[in-house]
Amino acid sequence: MRERDVMKALVLHGFTGSLDTVTPLGKRLEKEGVEVALPIMRGHGTRPEDLFRVHWRDWVADAREAFLKLAPRESDQVLVAGLSMGALVSCILAAEFPNRVKKLALLAPAFAFRSRLVHLVPVLKTVYSKWSSTPEFADPDLLSQNTNYLHFPIETFQQVLALTQVSQDLLPHVTCPAATFLSKKDPAIPIKVLRMLDRKLGSGPAKRHVYKESYHELLQDVEAERVIGDVMNFFFSRSSTGRH
Repeated sequence: MRERDVMKALVLHGFTGSLDTVTPLGKRLEKEGVEVALPIMRGHGTRPEDLFRVHWRDWVADAREAFLKLAPRESDQVLVAGLSMGALVSCILAAEFPNRVKKLALLAPAFAFRSRLVHLVPVLKTVYSKWSSTPEFADPDLLSQNTNYLHFPIETFQQVLALTQVSQDLLPHVTCPAATFLSKKDPAIPIKVLRMLDRKLGSGPAKRHVYKESYHELLQDVEAERVIGDVMNFFFSRSSTGRH
């Protein structure tokens, strides 16, 4: 296969997440001959304290840099997948590069949160400096293998909330085929985000995949193989519409 024919994919992790959360998809793509970029966004991959004073624009800048390094030519097209916060950043890239993002896979997209404490973040940060992050796996055996941060600065979570609004405002400018992947048991993200995405995506309703057993970490949890298979089928199928 000639270099210009090699497919390219950008895979983005979520807030407090390590690359382990998205590596299974990256490995499957590479197995199919896809050139993959899995960047570590600012403040991640080291220690939770390094998230302090990181701005949402830093995460977008890191993802954009990886995107342009992976696909430097205007003619390059990229498959983009984002998990949780990574899905928000993915939408911004899709809006910024409408002719270069080929397809968009949004896994557990963090456009809203189940916890009511989210609305109290401005108050909570005046009392507490950090917030515990509970590993989110349906399979208890995976908890011992968790490499995500176990806490994070509350101040930085405000940047996630700001990113949620910015990315949502840009959804009408996302015109590439999109698919959503979310579990009904996800303890962090409510199923209602799928309806919101269907209303606002510029490309129209996304191809929807809903799971019954997994928690938030879709690419590692009990249905990981099925989820990865669904993402691969979406990326490599000619059809881009419909429900699953």
